[in-house]
Amino acid sequence: MMEKNQIFENIMSRTSVRSYTDMPPLAIVVCGCLDKTLEGIEQEFWIQDCSAATENILLMAHGLGLGGVWTALYPLKERYEGMQQLLHLPKTMIPLNTLIIGYPKNQVAAKDKWKEENISYNKLDGEKFIIQEKEEEIGKEEK
Repeated sequence: MMEKNQIFENIMSRTSVRSYTDMPPLAIVVCGCLDKTLEGIEQEFWIQDCSAATENILLMAHGLGLGGVWTALYPLKERYEGMQQLLHLPKTMIPLNTLIIGYPKNQVAAKDKWKEENISYNKLDGEKFIIQEKEEEIGKEEK
């Protein structure tokens, strides 16, 4: 977590968000520590873990009346390696994103993105889901 200082301003210059008129009071760089992950292919779950943590931070900020913006770093090598260098992070600590947290100047109305046509009920493109076929087979075996 960074408060306003030279490093903070450098972090802000590396984000994809450029529309701030005032410098926000807080930036959080969310990182995955590969030294603390599972091994093998499961190691890649750090991305989902950090994404869930990021969303929880943004929800909490909103609950406190703050605004937040998620700016991506990983998998863009230039971005995440630049942040590693700036913050003197080891290669095993990968910055996933930067959260910019501040006080919103305006209240933004919630967007209605609900589209019923995006929901599939028991079918996908006219085909049943595989898991449903297995459930039907299991039900037949029990009878």
